[in-house]
Amino acid sequence: MLDVTAVGSPAPTGLGENIDLRHDLPAYHIYRHGKLEETREDIAALWQSDFVAFSIGCSFSFEEALLNEGVEVRHARLKRNVPMYRTNIPLISAGRFRAIQITTDMPRVHGAPVHLGDPALIGISDIESPGFGDAPTLKTGDLPVFWACGVTPQLALENARLPLAIAHSPGHMLITDIPNHRLKYG
Repeated sequence: MLDVTAVGSPAPTGLGENIDLRHDLPAYHIYRHGKLEETREDIAALWQSDFVAFSIGCSFSFEEALLNEGVEVRHARLKRNVPMYRTNIPLISAGRFRAIQITTDMPRVHGAPVHLGDPALIGISDIESPGFGDAPTLKTGDLPVFWACGVTPQLALENARLPLAIAHSPGHMLITDIPNHRLKYG
């Protein structure tokens, strides 16, 4: 969690100057009673005086650290959105390897992977058909790695069936003034 706004305020604190969550994301998903009903580029007309906004970290923030350590981020190289899936497992630690070592100290932007290896073990029957984003480009010998995702809270919104809830559209997050290196521990 990077920030929680005061009730009614569209301005997070500590994420940058002059941020207004009603206007500053490229696209918003609008949920009514748990159903995604529309996507908008501005939510000022929907903002209510009792809203509270939660800013969560994003895996895009640790891609720079992976690239700096020589780990390929193929979807970024191919200019594609990261694939995102619905799984059937709770978030658990997956063990250690290079990407885990690089991302573990960035828990505010998802941290270590929650699973690596066989996608079927976490309820993904077809890795080529993500629920959100673009399909991965896999090569022989690739080991699939799965991180928690900013879409996870949107699935919680679907289940909560609130009269109105607003979230970022997958792949369309808020850009802040926080440099990626400040998202690391220590």
